[in-house]
Amino acid sequence: MKTKYLKITTIVVCLGAIPAITFAQREVATQNFANTTDGGPVSIQKYENITGSPYLADDWSIGLVKLQSGKTYKEVKVKYDQVADELHFENNGKELVFINPIAEFKIRSTNGVDLYFKNGFASDPKAFYQVLADGKTTLIKRNRKVIVDKTPFNSATAVKVFEPQTKYYLYRDNKLDAVKNNKKSVLNALANKKDFLDSYIQKENIDITKDEDFGKLITYYNSL
Repeated sequence: MKTKYLKITTIVVCLGAIPAITFAQREVATQNFANTTDGGPVSIQKYENITGSPYLADDWSIGLVKLQSGKTYKEVKVKYDQVADELHFENNGKELVFINPIAEFKIRSTNGVDLYFKNGFASDPKAFYQVLADGKTTLIKRNRKVIVDKTPFNSATAVKVFEPQTKYYLYRDNKLDAVKNNKKSVLNALANKKDFLDSYIQKENIDITKDEDFGKLITYYNSL
């Protein structure tokens, strides 16, 4: 089989002057699933002396990646860096980054369910959001991790930690409307169908704090 190459890139996140972050130059690895026009060198952001993990999941997961060019790569080993908002992939034991823009990707979770991420939403078109329900009103979730200083209990020394940040949005009419994952916030945001949604929540025992149920509720809303 003809060996092909995959372009890879660096996406640098400005986190201020944080000495715990270093950068390591990675050599180009040949890819057996990509076009030669996609290959190039990359620097991947590395984190040191920070408690926790920058990734959605530490271990490699099986993923599907679709580039904005339309090319789709299946059964790729991937990890999602939630600090840099950057998808990494593994090839021949090397951790690499796509240089050509990604439109969307899916990550297979430990329970076998695909987690679906895409960009192109208003206000921040390059940012990746997890799609929980798609339709005229789309429910999306912004998963981020930031590096913060925290002082442990009974300690005078601050340490750097990866702190998760999660926000939910309803995307409609090319606008992002922030919403919380609780009943009051959702019913206020979707007041035109409030009574229908309230009945559905009770009938189906919907727990909006659970992403699966939250997505189910918005799917129902889109059906009304």
